[in-house]
Formats: sequence, structure tokens, C-alpha cells
Amino acid sequence: MKNIIYLKDICLIENLNDYKIHFGRKSNGIEPLDEWVKDPEIWKGWQRTYRKNNPFNRNYNFSTMKLETDVWLFGGIFQVLNQPGDEDFDGEYKVELTYQWKSLIGSLILGVKAPRRPARLNLEKYYNDIEVLKILSEPYSG
Repeated sequence: MKNIIYLKDICLIENLNDYKIHFGRKSNGIEPLDEWVKDPEIWKGWQRTYRKNNPFNRNYNFSTMKLETDVWLFGGIFQVLNQPGDEDFDGEYKVELTYQWKSLIGSLILGVKAPRRPARLNLEKYYNDIEVLKILSEPYSG
């Protein structure tokens, strides 16, 4: 019998309604995982992109990058510091990496079935189903 460890068992999020989950996957021929390996600041840029449907319309992004089908690498939790309509909104979100689970960035491998689109969804719809598949002793390096 398989012993499943869920994200909720090791990483408690008290107010799920404050979070979006970002399922980072290939866009315009670019793999977010490759970008993160090159430079985590490039990955941070993936959290800033504004689209007309305001995909990061909550306080935090729980970011992941696709490793393979339904397998995701944790890319950090980013606080969204502005929103469309704010005086300082210039067409991109301003985001800041939080210290929440920072030691797990690049090491926490998660399993969850995500829809193909959209890539930014309400975390409460997925949180209870996200499995911890593995925690690497060193961050993923490609």
C-alpha cells in the first residue's frame, strides 16, 4: 500500500483564498524550468507578466514548474505587491519572493493533475490533492 504524503501535511497554508497556484509550463518555446536553472531572477519574471484576465489577482503566487506530466518543481511563493488600477501598476505585477518554504525551492517535487490551460488558478481547488513525491537533498540543477 502506497503511503501518500500531501503538501497540506507538511506545508500549512492558513488562508488559501489569498493564493493562486502557477503551473509554469512551456510558453513561446521556452521552458520555465530551463529559465529557473539559468537564473531564478528570470523565473521571477514569469510571476510578473500581466494578462488582461488579471491572473495574479490574489496576494500570493504558489509557483511551480513542469518537470513532466503532472509532476511539478516548487519555485517559491511570491507576494504580489500591486494590482491593475494601483497607482504604481505599469503593466507588470511587482512581486517579491517570500521566505515561506524558501529552503524547499527547487527541491520539492509535487504531483498534481493540472489542466492544460489556464496556468494560474485558485490554490484552494488543488491544495488538498497536491502530493509530495520527493524532496531532493540539493536543488534541481538540470
